[in-house]
Formats: sequence, C-alpha cells, structure tokens
Amino acid sequence: MSDTWDADSVGGLLRSLGLDGVDTVSDELIADFQQRALASETLESVLAPGVSPCNIFDASWE
Repeated sequence: MSDTWDADSVGGLLRSLGLDGVDTVSDELIADFQQRALASETLESVLAPGVSPCNIFDASWE
C-alpha cells in the first residue's frame, strides 16, 4: 500500500521533525518522498520473511 505524499503531508512530517522553517514544499521534494516510499515498498517485497529494511523515514538515529 502506497502512501500518497503531498505538500501538506511532507510539510507536516518536516515540522514534526523540528524543521518549522519550511514554508513551502516544492514538487521536487514531494517527488523525492514518493520515490523513497516506492523504493522501500519494492525492497520489502523481495526480502525474506522476518527481515525488514531500515526505515528511510525514521529520524531517530540513536
């Protein structure tokens, strides 16, 4: 299932990560989020059961 990224969802994610200074979300940034989501889904579909990829949207690096 693909999430649909738009200016509101990308902007909301950036603000939740503490990037409140982002006033405008460009089409290029939205396309980047869509491409990453698709790549993650594709990777998950080919991994063996029980193996999961790193979450490319996870900001908690600790």
